Amino acid sequence: MRFIQGRDVSADQKDLKRAPEVLALGLPRCATSSLQVALEQLGYKPTLHMAEIAPFVPKLKLCVEAIELLYPEVFESGKARRQEILHELFDGWAASSDFPGMLFPEDLMEMYPDAKIILNQRKPEAWARSVSRTLAFFGTTLYGNACCLWETDRLHYRLHKVYHSLGPRLYNVDDVFSPAAYHAHQERVHKAAKAHGRTVLEWEPSMGWEPICDLLDKPVPKGEKFPHANDEATVKMVTRILLARGLISWAVVLGAPFLAYWLGAKKSLSLQSVSQYKFW
Repeated sequence: MRFIQGRDVSADQKDLKRAPEVLALGLPRCATSSLQVALEQLGYKPTLHMAEIAPFVPKLKLCVEAIELLYPEVFESGKARRQEILHELFDGWAASSDFPGMLFPEDLMEMYPDAKIILNQRKPEAWARSVSRTLAFFGTTLYGNACCLWETDRLHYRLHKVYHSLGPRLYNVDDVFSPAAYHAHQERVHKAAKAHGRTVLEWEPSMGWEPICDLLDKPVPKGEKFPHANDEATVKMVTRILLARGLISWAVVLGAPFLAYWLGAKKSLSLQSVSQYKFW
């Protein structure tokens, strides 16, 4: 399942030095999974997405380090190391959508000067409601405590905490899941594009295939609706699975000593019963 078990993309990564040709830099919950499916359908295989990061501890650790190098006080001094990490994460992928790409527009535009830029969008208020009902959970104490026995979940939780602490300095907002943060991100992508002389396609799902196919000079898939993937219900199902896995793990860890004690006590009583008999 996405976000829990990673798919094997090795068949599509024949050239590990390949540079991404498309960068979709819109925020999560802006049809990022749908775009991933669409881009791969158009031939950009594989397309990087948070679902390709979440199941893997080494990738999550790299993401945490890269995000921590976005703080203003280390943004310039940490640029070389940050881009080294990003090359390790992005090289070999044909395209990118969602996290971690959306967090690094300045770096990625500099690193991959030929990549086409898509800014996937939705109404700011609807986006804020969606992330509040879904992704916000992964930054809560409940998630952090319930799922901390799994290293992937610990790192996922840390990613969210770092992102929340970064928001006020990166976007000048207190809440990274607010409409104000959404607008600030849009401005950041456009500012980076202007600095690097890049054009940006502003796109939302209602526009369908045509604008993307025009940008990428690809024929529109005949008779196919634009993909619709990873809706809110799917995210909540993944959340329930992760939470259940975490709680079951705690039950096993906490229950093991009691089980051992019970078995030990039972064995001791059995030995005492046997010792009451005398054998000649």
